[in-house]
Amino acid sequence: NPMSLFNVGFQMSFIAVLAILSFSPVLDSLYQPKNKIIKKSWGLFSVSISAQAGIFPIALHYFGTFPTFFFIANMLIVPLIGVIIYACIPVILLTGLKPFQFVIVDWLYPVFGWILKGLIFVVLKVVCFIETLPYAQLSDKPISTLQMMMLLFIVVTVFKFFTHKRVASLIAGLTCSLFFILTFTYAELSRKPVQLAVFNKPGFSDIGLYVDEKRVYFDVKENGFIQHPSTSILRLSGSSYSHVETSRPLEIDVLILSHDPAFSMMQLTNIFRTGQIVLDSSIPLYGRIRLMRECEKLGISCHDVGEDGAYLINL
Repeated sequence: NPMSLFNVGFQMSFIAVLAILSFSPVLDSLYQPKNKIIKKSWGLFSVSISAQAGIFPIALHYFGTFPTFFFIANMLIVPLIGVIIYACIPVILLTGLKPFQFVIVDWLYPVFGWILKGLIFVVLKVVCFIETLPYAQLSDKPISTLQMMMLLFIVVTVFKFFTHKRVASLIAGLTCSLFFILTFTYAELSRKPVQLAVFNKPGFSDIGLYVDEKRVYFDVKENGFIQHPSTSILRLSGSSYSHVETSRPLEIDVLILSHDPAFSMMQLTNIFRTGQIVLDSSIPLYGRIRLMRECEKLGISCHDVGEDGAYLINL
């Protein structure tokens, strides 16, 4: 089926087998212990490294994750998977004999089924345990298709350099690595900052957060500060401040006013000292016009969302 080429499972399986066939014999030749246990362990390790070298660019592209303890997981899971495969054989045979209603089949089938279920349970427990270890995986690091192809090219050229000792392969790999790093640099420089937006939604107060040009849920208190690393942003939605007395006005970078058309800039300036007022679209038009005039008299910059459009603050 040609469409299998676009199936993630097919791609990872095919590349994993190809990487094992290509890299594992070379790794096995680097170290040939005489002890059978060590030799078997080294064989498992080389297979694990080979498979991971082939599939990690694809895993980063599709899932944005890299398992840091993959070699430990594979060393434990691969032998168990082998046992599970052998344990499946009697279960399959007994399933085929069930129609004949042999007594021994009815007795053996639950036994082998229990053994198979237990082995699968152990494998899942091992996976879950490794997953809970600190720094078990690097996540949220997806790469583009171009970056995936570059990583695969780097893996192949580095492998060729160590096997054939060709300087040209090393130069090609290092050059591709440089371009790979440059793609990340360009992506970081061109990435838009996280933005807090006060939208123009007539009759409503609509404040949201934009991350990578996508809106995410952001809970904004009716009266309270909005967290920002360097800018103090306060939102007021009523006259709860009117009873506040202070000998020195509180310094605020941005003051967002919502809902209440009865705000008084004279009262506000006695409590807060700010260089920017934002009137959101939940304040009626007559209230916004009055507040704009008051801000103009006091020499305070005022942004009316209803007239000037959305107000954006880089976080």
